[in-house]
Amino acid sequence: MRRLFWTIMTIMLWSCIGICRTYAQRCLPGTVGIGFRAGFIDGIRRPVDFYTDVDICVYSVKSSRWIAGLGYRNKKYAYRTIHIPQEQFTAEGGYQYCCVSDRSRTFFLYFGGSAVIGYETVNRNERLLYDGAMLRNVSSFVYGGVLHLEAEAYLCDRVTAFIDVRERCLWGGSAGKFHTQFGAGLRIIIN
Repeated sequence: MRRLFWTIMTIMLWSCIGICRTYAQRCLPGTVGIGFRAGFIDGIRRPVDFYTDVDICVYSVKSSRWIAGLGYRNKKYAYRTIHIPQEQFTAEGGYQYCCVSDRSRTFFLYFGGSAVIGYETVNRNERLLYDGAMLRNVSSFVYGGVLHLEAEAYLCDRVTAFIDVRERCLWGGSAGKFHTQFGAGLRIIIN
């Protein structure tokens, strides 16, 4: 069993090394990638506040790219002994400009912006709380924009890892307009 494990690991290592030799063909215009991201909202001190996104990107000239994605955000607000959830389901579309890249096209730094629309629910649309209190905040549509800064590194020609910082400004919601997000993720290049 050990021999089989090490044989498979060796084959995977050699195939990855073989893939990584052709880095000159990265980020060509028209290349498509699918990204998966997760992180924290408004700092790491509250791990109950998180977000997750999935996006699709199409590279354009000079390694810049167009992005469209779907996201889910969950932020909880303390009320006596419970936490009241505020959830957002959003769609966004935007552009990321490649500010910096190294000569081997392995590391990239992107700056960009996106337009966002979505729907926000507060306490899963239940206005009455356990103690008889009534929530004034109601579910609503949200809209706005996002500024993002992303650092990306190729693990091999078809897989990248990235970290990002995003500042969201959304109107129409019930819990403030500005929220900072810190996250990390993987992107798979599909063609």
